Amino acid sequence: MKKHTVILSMLFFTLMTIFSVPTKMTDGVALADEEFFGLVVESDQSPDRIPLILVHGDNSFKEDEDRWDIFLNWVSEHDAFSSRYEIWRFHHNTEKLIGYDGHSGNAKELGDAIIAQFGQERPVLLLAHSRGGLVSRSYMTRYGEGNEGNRVLGLVTLATPHHGSPAAVPDWGLLAISGKDHEDDLASYIYGYTDSYEVNVSDIGTMGLGWDNFDGPENGIPYRQFFLSSDLGDEHHLSVMDANMENPMLETNQSDAMLYLPDRSFGTLDEMNRDARYFGRIIAYGGYDTDLGIGGAAALNWLNLSFTDHAGLEVTTQFIAEIPSRGSTGEDVFHYMANDGMVPLQSAFFLKKDSANEPMFTVEEDKNWLSIESNKIHLKDFTDRMNFRKAVICPDFDHLNMVEGKFDRYDFWEHVAASLDELAYMPEEEKQRFSPVLETFEDSMPQGSDIIEAGSSGCFINTCPGSGLFGL
Repeated sequence: MKKHTVILSMLFFTLMTIFSVPTKMTDGVALADEEFFGLVVESDQSPDRIPLILVHGDNSFKEDEDRWDIFLNWVSEHDAFSSRYEIWRFHHNTEKLIGYDGHSGNAKELGDAIIAQFGQERPVLLLAHSRGGLVSRSYMTRYGEGNEGNRVLGLVTLATPHHGSPAAVPDWGLLAISGKDHEDDLASYIYGYTDSYEVNVSDIGTMGLGWDNFDGPENGIPYRQFFLSSDLGDEHHLSVMDANMENPMLETNQSDAMLYLPDRSFGTLDEMNRDARYFGRIIAYGGYDTDLGIGGAAALNWLNLSFTDHAGLEVTTQFIAEIPSRGSTGEDVFHYMANDGMVPLQSAFFLKKDSANEPMFTVEEDKNWLSIESNKIHLKDFTDRMNFRKAVICPDFDHLNMVEGKFDRYDFWEHVAASLDELAYMPEEEKQRFSPVLETFEDSMPQGSDIIEAGSSGCFINTCPGSGLFGL
């Protein structure tokens, strides 16, 4: 079987498990019923504790405890942490708009729920997975008078697509499929207008996660016309308009008339990202696959016919890695190879564009008996490109590991808890003036791997001699 056939066939399974989770039932009533949405308390309440609000990701409202069950178990076994925080889940329907203007969609619902439960002034702390980080930031910067971030002690984001995701731009995904084996079947299976497809392009909650094109017209979303038989049409026009950004530098801003484009009147991700007031209150965690190939965990799962969510995410990591960008010379370049199966790392860490817009990684071929045409990813030190207070690298963590943890799972939550404590008890003046810090979550490091390149020798970022950066 050819490499691309294996990879894209596995893509069926992954998208089915990530995007098309069946609705759960509680006491015989579907969780999609509006009366079940809002803040759900998960601990004893006390005015002496800080409300910690968990904001879940796309479609996780269809899962038990919004996929926060591992963290909630950790909290129940750690009295010192639970004595400091009042734990709440914000259970919400992610099929709605994110609400980048703060006055619509999930962002407004979060703001309304916080005001109703905690009043106008009580400080809160936020922990968000994936899309939930965008809901949280929209609430902080745009809800009400646009300054709710003043009451937010801090926000920890786990695999949040702060710049969006290329996979949420349908024509971009179709371009990556184009030319591969069984391209027509794949295109018609993955993208369509109803829930019978793996990605429903009429789902405004998911489509609002499209790339914000921060890397610019010269290196971001390419302009491309191509033919591919799909249920979204056959003649495709890929441009920045597919991510709802007009760009006069391109020859045309045309996009497929059949594709959903978010209504700009509800705000855009790009507009929200321009507000830097609360960047000093944010710690971002991001995961990525250090070895792109059909080796490693995915190969072992395929050999054992154990098609888990995590094996599927290792495959979609390659799918996103093969999504092309527009290079400055007009040739395709590939800037999204470091990703967690859903979110490129530069999006999880909300990086600035540098002058040359160089990739944040280097690549080398990795030839071993389990790998076929695989590539090993080495991250560069990108501290000077950071916006937020801190970035925590989680090597070989996929998108779901970022809400479940890995290995014994509790080591990850101990690290996240330390980040929450750091923000919750930080003096206010320190949040206004900060120097970005980059560190690595040590327990996720694959033994013997070089993750960060510093100078002439590769090393983990928090063990680089003279780097001055240390992990917890």
